[in-house]
Amino acid sequence: MHITECHNPQQWNTFLTEHAPAQHSFLHSWEWGEMQRQYGRPVYRLLIQEEDRVLGSALCIIMPLPVGKTYVFSPRGPVFDVGVTDQTLLYQTITTSVEFCNIVRKHHSIFWRFEPIDKNDSWSEPPKEASFNARLRYCIEWNPLLWRRPLHPCLKKCLRVEDVEPSMSSVLDLSQSSEELLSHMKQKTRYNIRLSEKKGVRVEWHSKETGAQWDVLVDHFWKLVCETSNRHNKRSHPKSYYQKMFSVLGEQGILEVAVALHENDILVMNVFVYFGDTYTYLHGAATHYKKNLMAPHAAQWSAIQRAKQQGFRWYDFYGIGPQESTHTLYGVTLFKIGFGGETTQYPGTFEFSISSIWYTLYRMTKRLRTV
Repeated sequence: MHITECHNPQQWNTFLTEHAPAQHSFLHSWEWGEMQRQYGRPVYRLLIQEEDRVLGSALCIIMPLPVGKTYVFSPRGPVFDVGVTDQTLLYQTITTSVEFCNIVRKHHSIFWRFEPIDKNDSWSEPPKEASFNARLRYCIEWNPLLWRRPLHPCLKKCLRVEDVEPSMSSVLDLSQSSEELLSHMKQKTRYNIRLSEKKGVRVEWHSKETGAQWDVLVDHFWKLVCETSNRHNKRSHPKSYYQKMFSVLGEQGILEVAVALHENDILVMNVFVYFGDTYTYLHGAATHYKKNLMAPHAAQWSAIQRAKQQGFRWYDFYGIGPQESTHTLYGVTLFKIGFGGETTQYPGTFEFSISSIWYTLYRMTKRLRTV
């Protein structure tokens, strides 16, 4: 078993579509890595191979940290062959490989952040009663790049940290008819869809095929993002990130933008990406102006119908939270589950210590900022 760096987009995406779950797999795709690379982040694509058979893939995006340090991020991955029942050896192969170690040393990386996709008890969250120091000690004691100790089953000594990409999502099965989709929605959601149509809200679509002007779309989207972020007191990506996302993914033909308008007023802009058999609602922003017209409902229903017409099997709302009124995503969650999808859940985000001292300082500093 050995590690090689992949330079073949078709080989990479073919393995991904065959072995990754439909939802969120775009985050591990070749195109997503290319977007990150053009945004200025070094990107490596590692394949685990046994003779000519590919057993796994790990998209490695180098993310910056202060004082010249970085970390390696594998969004919604690594991805392993569905026929592999024991993944322990594959994790060990990645973390102890010459290729991974060279990446770490070249970029002064202090940990590997990854998001396993297998849904089993191996990734259960550490006991809540475990103290912060005890949890951190696990990472300090276990350092494969320094000690080469046998890998603990499924890296149980990693820290389960706050989600980066959402670990919960609501997904619609588009094999249903439009009438069935509407019937499974909450009554209030159906009412708001009809209301928006009655009030004259219309949805325009922009893509590579329609000759989308990405810079113009980003300008409009950024204004809505700033308004939405200020209204909900949430941080967003910088404008340059959206510029690169629109232009790179848009020109690669896997991104399109929906604009909900009333008369000449832009009320909602939603960003969608598609990969494999899944159509994903990635980003959205809306103005508070004319909120009584329920434009977000019109935009979502238009997207669901569009995805169905284009032959996609799944419509992924991308991120929800627990149905708890105190949760920061409570309002977003209620909106998305109103469309009647099924909840899917992943183990979450984990961090695997590489440099013990630096990782200890990183966790301590991060903890102090949240106090």
